[in-house]
Amino acid sequence: MDRRENDQRALGDSLVAMTPSPPDNDRPTHTWAGDVAHWISGGCRTVLQLSFDGVLLSCIGLFLYVLFGVLGLSTTVWTPDYPVLSPTSDPYFAGLAFIAGCFTCLCTGSFVVIATPFGRDTDENALAVFWALVGFGFGASVLRWTAPTVFHGLMATLPW
Repeated sequence: MDRRENDQRALGDSLVAMTPSPPDNDRPTHTWAGDVAHWISGGCRTVLQLSFDGVLLSCIGLFLYVLFGVLGLSTTVWTPDYPVLSPTSDPYFAGLAFIAGCFTCLCTGSFVVIATPFGRDTDENALAVFWALVGFGFGASVLRWTAPTVFHGLMATLPW
């Protein structure tokens, strides 16, 4: 019995040593910086989800415009007064490309904001951020390319 009691006592001591100590009450468990980071990442995730859908829809619309524009011009069913598929003269093509560029910048920018401070420090994450920045540059260049046509068209349609 004596040996059995010693074994149980040793087992109990080792279990007590393995249980984690209660948290120190002096340390804050909820910080203002953590709240801000949570709010930023949640907002960026929402923007990422919505803008990804916007990129898909606007690119589909752009693809359909190009497809039906080429078909309409080749069959001479549609003969507009402006050069079709010109980002500086075609208001519909420029508008659709401008919208696709806006959504591309929103989508890739929010991905970079999420992945850079909150992501893992791996090569795959660095590569994903790199390609997201390339996509952001592509979207920004589309905006830069089509903005004069879009703003000129908006100014022409506004009553003032």
